[in-house]
Amino acid sequence: MREVRGGVIGRVALERFRGILRGSIDELEQVTILIGRNGAGKSSILEALYLISSCAERLDPVRRVAKLDYVVSRRGGRGSWNDARQTLWHSMDSSAPILVKLDVGGRVYEFEVLDAPAAVRPVRLRIEGGLLDLEERHLTPPDRPLTTYSIADLGEELTRLKEYLSRFLFVDRQLMLDPRLVEEFSWSRIAAKRLDKLVVSMLREEFEEDAESLTYLPIGGKYCLALQTSKTTVRIDDLGDGARIAALTALLLLAYRPSLVLIEEPELHMHPAGLHTYMKFVLETAKRLSAQIIMSTHSIELVWVVNSLAEELGLSTTAKYIEREDGNLRARSFTPDDLETLRKLGVDVRLLDRF
Repeated sequence: MREVRGGVIGRVALERFRGILRGSIDELEQVTILIGRNGAGKSSILEALYLISSCAERLDPVRRVAKLDYVVSRRGGRGSWNDARQTLWHSMDSSAPILVKLDVGGRVYEFEVLDAPAAVRPVRLRIEGGLLDLEERHLTPPDRPLTTYSIADLGEELTRLKEYLSRFLFVDRQLMLDPRLVEEFSWSRIAAKRLDKLVVSMLREEFEEDAESLTYLPIGGKYCLALQTSKTTVRIDDLGDGARIAALTALLLLAYRPSLVLIEEPELHMHPAGLHTYMKFVLETAKRLSAQIIMSTHSIELVWVVNSLAEELGLSTTAKYIEREDGNLRARSFTPDDLETLRKLGVDVRLLDRF
């Protein structure tokens, strides 16, 4: 039986999701950086991976909303799965299902996303017996599409796949703008093992050199996470943007213990020195947890920082230049050596379409 837990997704293939009619990304590594022009499909790739994790866990335990609803609404704050799901289909044509295929350790898993109400659990894994909802263990046979029945035992491989998918963590700007959600999910898990010391150490290294500890205290009738220094106590909300994002992400990683970390534009609001400290913590934690990281970026500085840190930590890394034409997704791979060669030639990898 193949081991899924701690596995690395080596390939992702998509059909009919948002602006992507079809396409794939091959040879993903433990750390994969997605680069490319606006609208190339970088965020869609992250969203598609987050979406299929709902097959194993319907509710996002951090955001406390259904993952289906969040994917529909996160870009504009409008609509839910039941009333606006067609917006996720390419050209809003939902006559055929969205398909997402993952190659994890040489084992291919294929997921279908159906145009059906949320109550039907429309994200399902295709197996020999039909379409399977991993969380509820409901199987729909291919020859009886209106019939669903429960299976008693998922088996070892599917049980591990369920656990693996349920630990996909999606870190985006919207989540960083609501510290309360991160605090309420993370703090008790962090404080019980005094992992907050790791977060404070990271903050002290670059963001707040006088940081001493984190605490959870009542302010305005509600509890709020705060950073204590030798002279004062500062709400997490009132830290600089870079320090706040780094602290919240660190809390999430330590509390969630993800199998896959999806990060959208981690360079936002980060000074280069802060970005180095932030990414160092993220990569060190991922290595300790045997987690894979897929991140999107518009920052060439992030690419250099991550490549350098990954080499120091012994993590395999790759950059993927994402392009999309007439709905067809294409990804070109660049090793750290390739990127260094391009840098010496004065070529900015983000502008490859100009060459």
